[in-house]
Amino acid sequence: MKLFKSALVCTVISSAAIVLIPLEEISTSWENAMRFAVPIIFWAGLAAEQILFGLCRKNLGGAAEKPKKNKAFTAACTAFAVLLAAFIVMSAANIGANAAQFVVLSLLVLSLRCIFIFRGKCFRYYSEIKDVKKFGKRDLAEKEREVDDI
Repeated sequence: MKLFKSALVCTVISSAAIVLIPLEEISTSWENAMRFAVPIIFWAGLAAEQILFGLCRKNLGGAAEKPKKNKAFTAACTAFAVLLAAFIVMSAANIGANAAQFVVLSLLVLSLRCIFIFRGKCFRYYSEIKDVKKFGKRDLAEKEREVDDI
C-alpha cells in the first residue's frame, strides 16, 4: 500500500510542476532556476511514479483480470471531462490569466493520469492489499478456497 500511495504522491508532484511555469515571469532572479527546475521536477516525478507502479505490478499475484469500473475511476473521468471543457473555453475565449490556464492544465494532466491509475492493475494491487489488511490473510485465503470450490 505504501508503494501505491508513494506513486500517487509522485503523480501529484509531477502534475503540480506545471503550475510553476508562470512563476518564471515574476522575477528575473527566478527565471534561470525555474527553467531548469520545472522540467526536472516534472520528469523526476513521472519517472518515480512509473518505477513505483512497476513495483506494484511486480507484487501482484494471480492471473490478470479485466479492469473494473470503480468510483475513483468515474470521478477521474468526470473531472477530466469538466476540466477539458474548461480549458478549451478558457483558451478559445482567452479567459483568465496565463496562470489560471496553467492551473487548469495541471489538473487536467493529473485527472488523465488518475484515469489510467484507477482503471489499471495498480488499483487492483491497492484493492488486494486493502482486503488483506481488512480481512486478514487467513480469511482471504478461505474465501479464495470457497470460490475455487464453486
